[in-house]
Order: sequence, then C-alpha cells, then structure tokens
Amino acid sequence: TSGSVSADVPISRQLLNLELRGAEFSRSPLQRDGILRGVPITVDSRVHGTYNGFSWVGTPLGDVRGYVGLIQRDVAELTSAGGNVSLVAGESLVMQPGAKVDVSGGLVYIQGGTTQTTRLIAGGSLFDIKDATPDRVYDGIYDGMFTTESTKWGVTRQFLSPLAPLGKRYEPGYYEGAAGGSVTLNAASMALDGSLVGRTINGERQLEDPAPLSAVTLSFLGDDPTYPTVPTFSPTPPSVIFANRTLPQAGPFSIDASGNPAALPTARKTTVSLSPSLVSPDGAGFGFLTINNPDGEISVPKGVTIQTAPKGGLNFSGSNVSIAGDLISPGGALHLTANNLSLAYVNQQNDIGTGSPVAANGRGSLTIGSGSTLSVAGLLVDQNPSSSQYLLSVLDGGSIDLRGYDVTVNEGSLLDASGGARVRNHLTTYGAGGHISLNAGTDTTFTSVLGGHLSLAGELRGFSGASGGSLSLTAPSFQIGGRASHPDIVELSPEFFSTGGFASFSLNSVGIIRTTPVIGPGGVESYIPGIYIAPGTRIRPVVESLFAIPNRLGAGGSFDMLPLVKAEGLRTPASLSFSAGSANDPVVGLVVRGDLVVGRGASIETDALGSVQLSGQTVNLLGSITAPGGVISINGAKSFPTATSLPTEGRTTVYLGSSARLSTAGKVV
Repeated sequence: TSGSVSADVPISRQLLNLELRGAEFSRSPLQRDGILRGVPITVDSRVHGTYNGFSWVGTPLGDVRGYVGLIQRDVAELTSAGGNVSLVAGESLVMQPGAKVDVSGGLVYIQGGTTQTTRLIAGGSLFDIKDATPDRVYDGIYDGMFTTESTKWGVTRQFLSPLAPLGKRYEPGYYEGAAGGSVTLNAASMALDGSLVGRTINGERQLEDPAPLSAVTLSFLGDDPTYPTVPTFSPTPPSVIFANRTLPQAGPFSIDASGNPAALPTARKTTVSLSPSLVSPDGAGFGFLTINNPDGEISVPKGVTIQTAPKGGLNFSGSNVSIAGDLISPGGALHLTANNLSLAYVNQQNDIGTGSPVAANGRGSLTIGSGSTLSVAGLLVDQNPSSSQYLLSVLDGGSIDLRGYDVTVNEGSLLDASGGARVRNHLTTYGAGGHISLNAGTDTTFTSVLGGHLSLAGELRGFSGASGGSLSLTAPSFQIGGRASHPDIVELSPEFFSTGGFASFSLNSVGIIRTTPVIGPGGVESYIPGIYIAPGTRIRPVVESLFAIPNRLGAGGSFDMLPLVKAEGLRTPASLSFSAGSANDPVVGLVVRGDLVVGRGASIETDALGSVQLSGQTVNLLGSITAPGGVISINGAKSFPTATSLPTEGRTTVYLGSSARLSTAGKVV
C-alpha cells in the first residue's frame, strides 16, 4: 500500500531494510523495464482535449471530469501509487549492502467489457459524443430506432435499425501504471551501499499522459548551532562522482566507551559514488534526481551517460560541477548550479548581515567538456501501424539551465532542446522547441559578486517543426560584431541569431568592474557597456525549422528530421531582447552602470511581426531597428545612475542619435 515513512535521527544509524512500494494486481505481460510485449498499441487522443480554449474530458459538449472522479475504486486501486520515504541524520546515514528502499509505482489491470457511448443526430448524420462539438445544432440522441406511419390506417410502427446499431462494442482490458513515490536522504555524509528503487510503468493507453515518475533527493547537509536562525551547513562536503567505484565498506553500528557512535571511514566521508543506473528506466528507475552538495564537487566522467525516462529531470548543485559525459532527459529538465560562495558564508550573511561579499577562489566553476551532450530534445515517435516502436508521445523540448560563477561550454559539446515529432497514420505532429539558459559572471546567491566568465564554444540547438526554442545568456558583457577590448566580454557574430533554430534570444549582462575608473565629460564615470553592437553590424535573424522525412519507406516507417528555412510569413518571426544590467555594492553603492550601445550604421531587422527589446540604465542608439508590424521597446532608467555626487542637471538615459531609425511600418509578405 502507499503511505509515508519518516525517520529523523540525530546521530548515525544503520538503515536495515525499509520498503514502501505500490501494489501490483493481476498477471501482466508488461515487464518491469517498461516495454510492452504482445499487446497491440491503441491510442485514442479524443477522450480529453481543448475546444475554444476550454479543456474537456469525455466530450467537447461539456467537461465531465467531475463524473469521472465519482467512478468507484477499491482499496487496491487507490493504493497503487508509490509512497514517500524521508531519512534525516545529523551526521551520517548508512545503508548496508542488502538494505532496500523501494517507492515504485504499482500496476492496475482494467478488465475488458462491453461498452456503449451516446451518439447524437445532426442533419441525418451520427456523431459519437466524444466527437460532438458545440458548433452545430443536434436533432436529438440516437436510440437505434426508426419510425414508420401509415396515414391510411393510422398505425405507427418502430423498428430497430440493422444498418446503424447503437454502437455497442467490446473494449479489451488494459494495464495502467500508477505514480511513483519519493525518497529524501539528508545527512552531512552518506554511505549508500544498499539499493534505492523507484520504477514506474506505462501501459498502452498512457502514451500521451504517462504515470508521474519517482524522485530521489540527496542533500549533504547538517545542523550548525553557531547560527541558530540559519542552522543548515555542510561540515564534510563530499566529492560526488557517477561511477561504479568500490569504496571501503562502512562497518556495523557500534559505540565507544563514551556512548558515541563510530564515525564513518574518511574515504566514505570524502567520496560518494553513485551509479548512473539510479535514474535509468532499466535500473533503479527514478525519473528525477536532485543532489544538493553546496560545498562539494559533482562530476560525471567521460564515457558515462545518465539518462532519465521522458519528462524526468536532473538537478545538481555543488561548489564545482564538471560534466564530461552525457546527460539525457527527453522533454525533461537539466539544472546544474555551481556556487562560488560557501554555504557557511551565506549563512553568516543571512544571520548577521555584515561584510561585503568577495569572490572565493577555486569555486563556482561549471564545465561542459568537449564531446559531452546535454539533451532535453523531444522524442521522434513512429506510431504508424507498420511500426514496432513503443514510445511515449513526449514531443516538446525541455529545459537546460546552467548557472555558475564561471560557466564553460567547450568546443565539441552539444546542448540540445529541440522539439521532436510524431508520425501517426502518416500525419506528422511536431513538438515545440525548449529553453536553454546559461548564467555566468556572478555568484548564484549574491549578484553583487562580479568577476566570473562565460565561455561559449559548444553547439546550441532549439530546432522545431512548430515553434522554435528560446535561448537566454547571462554574462559580464556582450559585443556583437567586431573585436572586444576586454577578455571578459563575450563576442557574438551577427549570424549567431540565425543558428540553432531558436525563435527567441535574450542577452543579459551583469557588468565588468574597471580596475581604474575612467571619468568622462562632466565628471561622469565611463563604464564598459553591458551590451555593445559594433558600428556597421547587421543583425538579420532568420528562424530555421525542422521537417520530417521518411528514410525507410515500407521498413518500419522510420524518419529523419532535416533542417529547413521556410519563407517569411510561414516561419516563426524572431524575438530579440538585449538587457544591460547594473551592480551595486552594499557599502559603496553603484559599481557598474548598465549601458547599452548600438553603434552608428548598425542595424537590427526582424521578419514581419518580430520584436526587439532594448533595456539598460542608459541606452544609446545610433543605428536602426526594423520590425515590420511588430514591436520595438526601448527602456532606460527613470533617473540617471551615478556612483559619485548627485547630478545637478538633467541627464539622458535614452538617447536616439541623428542617424537612429525605428520602424514598425507594415510590409507585404
């Protein structure tokens, strides 16, 4: 049965064997690896949907989900979902070999039977209730009878129509997987030699709406009495590595003469080895994995692949995060965070609020190695009758979020949030592109800690046959076109905004502090622009899409996705957002002013209905922006920012030079 188990222990304890899993009913050809064998695949996508923006269940004529909720279910079916296990230790948590925590989802068998659905008459045609839409007038409910009248004899007779029966049919039985549970482990150090299991299964009718996945969370945190208002800290942060390493075994539980429990071996405190199969559908089966190791390192070595079930997710947070292998989560979420400041310092600031943050050395580095792939791309699903595939219809791309003081995406790496596609009855449905976000230059907690870097040499993808993905970059400063004058400025070519299939680009700067301030005219300090578009640079974004092409006709119906540039008016117009951010020190105030500069002769031109947004504390526009029938938005500060004395005169925060041109005039497409 489902339920919850909570165990809070102040000192090290041995976890012997806790098992909490969903019930399983009936004998099933559905194996634990989630592969359906020997059962025909039937998908009915009309049992729920939307009509004119309103969701419905059962029929578009009226949402009957309330009635569906009244269907009686026995105790066995109600307890098919996996439960939750929470283990919290003040110092260490030990799972000895043979120990097991299981929060797998169960399995329900729905028996077959004869069913009949209401059919409606409209204009002499019959419509099943699931296909009936509110845009027509119906003559009534079809009962299978037709009537004849004799005007001569005044006799009325009714007959059961043999050509249009009531529609009774036999509905075969099917299997339905239940939701998985969750495991939460919280201790300063852990020796996990037992097994964690959180498998879920999807039946043949769950291709569109899969069972919720199990989740496991590992938090390497303890309790710090020094700061009672913020007690969490990490006294022995380990190095977490995904590899099947053999570490010294933790001994059985024992105490010394003073009654203190025996400590873990040093090797078990400094290193935690996790199997990549922890989130594999063929392994432990968890769909979501969170590792909270704020003062320790997390690494995925080269040659190691961590792949979750579709719509799963990985969330890693550490002092340094290094990915040399592959992270795959179709339609899911990958969140990687590298913290520059230690958790102890953050606790101190939150508790007593003194001191000015200073960047720490050797921390806050997030690295994606050459040859590594981070993918949340949607699936390519072949559901034609000739196909033998059994895949969930997870078509939309997911999200990739990388945050760190220094973020490096090496050449040869790939970040992919492209949409997928499904072919059914030889008709193709495309998924939307997902979202990629790279944030560098500051600490993840204190944004006033500047000096970090963004190195972007890998490939980014957000392709889609429907709507392209979105890309957001945060760095100290950006320059588009020309050569940058400072090593921390990220250089982008104008062609960058026509690559990867992205339909939305967002650049956000956090600022660069000059070691020697430069004072300009009127005694106003000059800063390195957060966003600088070099003179003469031409930005003309064109969104590239995907097109499905069969590659083996008559041999399973497999297909390939090829890039395609549609004509203007058919392709998605691009959206550009450039924002120059500022930085303020808690003591001295303004340290970086957010300046955005568009040089003379530079131009930005989108497709019809595109949009361009420029924002900063100051915006200096000397070039041109064209978005036919679209939107142009320019925003500066409401008052001129300064780190010195108060201004004695009005100062401009948005300046349009004599050569500036803004046009949203319509055009013929």
